[in-house]
Amino acid sequence: CIYILLGTLGASYFGNLLQTSISLNFVGMSWGFGHDPSRFAQYKVWLVIANIVSFIVSLFPALDAICMFSLVACTLGNNLHMSFPNSKQFVENNSSIFGDIDSKEKLHSTTTTMWRCIAVVPPIFMSIFISDMSLSVQLAGVCGIIVSMVIPALLQRHSRARLQVDIKTMSPSFLLGENPYSTEYTTETNGNSYTNTILIFAIIVLSICANQVFVL
Repeated sequence: CIYILLGTLGASYFGNLLQTSISLNFVGMSWGFGHDPSRFAQYKVWLVIANIVSFIVSLFPALDAICMFSLVACTLGNNLHMSFPNSKQFVENNSSIFGDIDSKEKLHSTTTTMWRCIAVVPPIFMSIFISDMSLSVQLAGVCGIIVSMVIPALLQRHSRARLQVDIKTMSPSFLLGENPYSTEYTTETNGNSYTNTILIFAIIVLSICANQVFVL
């Protein structure tokens, strides 16, 4: 509701002058003090404060992305690692690239580092060529759909498959008698039908977003 309210107020105030990223509308904004040089001496302090506030507001999306980048990248890398468990075999079979793997701890660490690099490198590489802030925000939104919808669905599919493999070694008290593939944490939304529905919906949303970003 807050986002809808702020978006409505911003669109109503700026009208046809609304930028693709509304924070750009605050660049050089005088906050009602105007740009008349004869008034600079009278409102000098307030104009300085207005410029500082405008600078902070216009720069906030970039600062927010920088502060959250490392956290989101590490989380995405860890989720990708869990979503593709067979990647450990890839690391083991390519010792010429990843070095000798002599323990399970090193294998886990190396595989996790690989996925974190996969999550970190593309955004940094693309930022070299993309200077349009609005396009960066749009691309971040597309990636956000993948992180919030596709990755969790893949994790759910993997955890359900892993449960079916490890079911024989689990304590009977941890399982539910009416369903041998359920635990006390299982709900109706844990089934593959719900997971597949989310994946299909994510593909549709990604197609629409990609069409708006790259075609329109």
